[in-house]
Amino acid sequence: MSDVEHISVVQHIPLSELELRIKTVSDEIGKVKRMERAKTRLQFIRLKYKGYSTVDASDALGINHQTGYNWLKGWNENGLNFIEPNYSGGPKSRLSEEQRWKFKLWVERENPTTKEALEYIRKNYSVEYTPTHLNRLMASLGFKHAKPHLIDRRRPEDCEEIFKKTSEMRWIPSETENSSSDSKTNR
Repeated sequence: MSDVEHISVVQHIPLSELELRIKTVSDEIGKVKRMERAKTRLQFIRLKYKGYSTVDASDALGINHQTGYNWLKGWNENGLNFIEPNYSGGPKSRLSEEQRWKFKLWVERENPTTKEALEYIRKNYSVEYTPTHLNRLMASLGFKHAKPHLIDRRRPEDCEEIFKKTSEMRWIPSETENSSSDSKTNR
């Protein structure tokens, strides 16, 4: 065990109740990932109750030492309310709803390439996106990459080269269930 522990654990509940909660945490929390993280946090606090240092408890569970200190602080301040992880939903979008709506209309009208879309956003909204982030934005707006030719008997000889995903591909609206089944029957 490590030498001196500077932060002691607040025992909000008895050790026996803590061990019971570790066994029953899957019944209390619905989602699997949240359940696993809550169980790991409870196990960390159990090790702290048993006298392990934060570093040793972190090592035993395979977590970063700083994470262990953060968990100890969260437990000491909030008790059982700390156990279930709080997912805040990520950072706020850099484009406002109005800007996203105008951008969507522009994409529907222009069918731009990735480079053209990135340039449009940079010029009109002063926002720099990476191609990867643009892919996520386009998918959230209901677009997908369009292939230059339909696959049929008249396809060109170099179709494999043409069908490679590149930034020169156009963005088009994703097909809905009804229109995708209609287009398959028309071929």
